[in-house]
Amino acid sequence: MKGLESGSVDHSQKKLRDAKGEKATQERCRAVLEMIAPGRVKYGPSGRDYYVELPPGGGAWWVYLRPWDNGTIATCVYPGNNMSQARTFFNRVVKQKIFELIAKGWQIQPTLALNFVQRFLPLPGNKLSLEQYFDFWASEEIRQIRREGQGFEDFSHYLRTHRLINATAERKIREEFIESKRTFMNVCPGFELVFAWRRAVANRLDQDQLFVEVVRARANEALQTWGQTL
Repeated sequence: MKGLESGSVDHSQKKLRDAKGEKATQERCRAVLEMIAPGRVKYGPSGRDYYVELPPGGGAWWVYLRPWDNGTIATCVYPGNNMSQARTFFNRVVKQKIFELIAKGWQIQPTLALNFVQRFLPLPGNKLSLEQYFDFWASEEIRQIRREGQGFEDFSHYLRTHRLINATAERKIREEFIESKRTFMNVCPGFELVFAWRRAVANRLDQDQLFVEVVRARANEALQTWGQTL
């Protein structure tokens, strides 16, 4: 934990009910995550929100607890966020179990992206259903695409033909890869899994000292569908 400056307030000691504003809410989320996974809590690479860093070698690397849409508090998991994770995820996931999460209150969205070293390029425009997207990548070789020949152009066309990207994504691939000096791109067919609590529910669970275990259980509920735990 970072040291507190003189005169500052330790928001992590407040319950969610007393956390006013986004910063105080983020700090309470951090404190909850620290109780779940001491020493493994990091600050988001995008500069917002805290997450637990999972051990390497699994299908996902990050589990967030963060302020979410419409004033909710959510735990968010991102399997397949790089090529190695995507391969592991699809090798280990049980399709029936991950789709059963939807009936348990989870929201699941595809998050297709391309990666080159530090550059991570999300690709918009997927028109497939969640199950179609899952089945496509479960049967596809998740691989590195090389520039040689028309490698980048052919793969961009392949994604568009299969309704995985739109014209905007094609333009981004052209700008970021085809017209660049980059020599390869890693394919990252991932997902965003979100379980959100209404703020009043989260406040009550936290006040009753139940929120830590509820968050732990929900995160593990998702992770275990591909063989990980917090």
